[in-house]
Amino acid sequence: MTNQNTVQLAIKVSQHVDSYLQQIDQVSKYFATNQAVLKILSLIAQNGVPKTSYRQLIYSRTLDDTFANALTVTSTPTCSVYLYNDSGTYSDVFNDRKSSFRTVMRDAASRTAIENRQRVLYAAKNENSNAGNKRLISLVRGVFGLNGTQFGYIEVQDDYTELTKICDIGPTGQVIILDSLGKEVYPLSGRTEPNQADLKLGNAQNPAGSLTFTGGDLYAYAWSDFTGYTVFVKEHADAVLAPLIYLRGATYGTILVITLFALAMVYVISTILMVPIRKLRDSVVQVNLENMKLNVDEHSYSDEIQLLNSAFQDMLHRLKRSIEKTTILNREEMNARFAALQARIAPHFIHNVLYVISILAREKRTDDVEATCKRLSDMLRYVVHSPEETVTVGDEVAYALDYLSLQKQIYDDALNYNMYVDAESRRVLLPRLVIQPFVENSIHNGFKNKLPPWNIEVRCEVEAGRWNLSITDNGCGVDEETVRRLLEKAASEQREFSSVAASGETEITGMAILNTCSRLRLLYGALLGFEISTNAVGGTTVLISGPVQPERL
Repeated sequence: MTNQNTVQLAIKVSQHVDSYLQQIDQVSKYFATNQAVLKILSLIAQNGVPKTSYRQLIYSRTLDDTFANALTVTSTPTCSVYLYNDSGTYSDVFNDRKSSFRTVMRDAASRTAIENRQRVLYAAKNENSNAGNKRLISLVRGVFGLNGTQFGYIEVQDDYTELTKICDIGPTGQVIILDSLGKEVYPLSGRTEPNQADLKLGNAQNPAGSLTFTGGDLYAYAWSDFTGYTVFVKEHADAVLAPLIYLRGATYGTILVITLFALAMVYVISTILMVPIRKLRDSVVQVNLENMKLNVDEHSYSDEIQLLNSAFQDMLHRLKRSIEKTTILNREEMNARFAALQARIAPHFIHNVLYVISILAREKRTDDVEATCKRLSDMLRYVVHSPEETVTVGDEVAYALDYLSLQKQIYDDALNYNMYVDAESRRVLLPRLVIQPFVENSIHNGFKNKLPPWNIEVRCEVEAGRWNLSITDNGCGVDEETVRRLLEKAASEQREFSSVAASGETEITGMAILNTCSRLRLLYGALLGFEISTNAVGGTTVLISGPVQPERL
């Protein structure tokens, strides 16, 4: 690598670092101007830090949803977000690592920059982390209203995973990043090499160049006007010549291989007779799935022909094994797809349940805490640790009851439910997590715009060799167009699961419901029945039916 190439590499690394930090900066700007964030900080500025758990929960949910959605949209899901009010008495944390906010604010220059609506970058080690990557980089900026009033501060933080990828230039060199004060940003391990103490920081008048030290080490640097960072790429003298040495060896090797190949071809063509080859070809043409053997006279031709015949026989044997293996894989494809669909479902309300537990504990309702924890534990064990891909209706009903009991803790008297399952139905086999997604859909979508009381009824009965499962609610109901589109998707035998997951929908037409239909179809095939109807008095009924003996078993 020449001197100029090393400088270009330093510029390229600097540009990638800028692009990465600009992405984090855009995230911080989004949060600093987000209306939900500004509203909450404004309310805190006017009314003080909320004293009730309910108000704190509302603030926390709103901010967590805002942070999660923004980080997902901006492709920065690993970032942590810390929000503080102007006095620092209120904070909200999303994906906590270790905030650098207090350290940044202790520095007078950083504090002044933030008050002047500038961003501050800070690199630190997370000594409290048990993870392998203890290095963190934070971007802190102020949150201001339209009238210029400062409401608080936002800190967006990430570990060094992405920065390490950017700075990995292979074994031929090393990347070092210094800030405008000469402090090490990367690799943040302490500068021990004597040469590094003499590194010259870049500036606007001298943004890129190179330095050479005794011993042959070459340092190319590039300065960023966005961050004020100077990126250095260190190259040893031996690394500069390494590509030329490799190219010379590769050239000699290629010439040697070509020469040997040409000599071998001349030898083969000159020694093999055309007639035996044609007969061998005719024998190969006759090979098919019923005849996987070459019919060649093994005593009529030269040793080369016999070797070629043996090679073809070996190839046919391996081809036959490959066909058998492919057949087995195709047979197991349905099992793999079933497992993939099963694994995509998990409870979405754990955060709310944990918060309810904290409220119960604060109110010293120990019996309710114990009962709630046991139900949550049973649900998690059912979802995570069950090795069977199918369960009984009795298991599903028990799981749904635990789920409804926990929802009852959240919604209290607003939610009522009833279940009727006859004895024969309890032995019917279903995929795991069939009833709960429909119950969850009733709570989160069916009752969205309806005042309590909210009623849910689950019934399962066996009649004429078929089981019939119905889930009924008294919610807002579903319009005919939505029902039509859902039934079309549910009836499609060729629908791919990935297209549903990618859509991101969560309502009645969303992933959970269609996922459940797909898994039921894998188990019961064309004998599965699925209907959705709007009740005469309001609400929705989902009816699922199938034979007592699954088709897949």
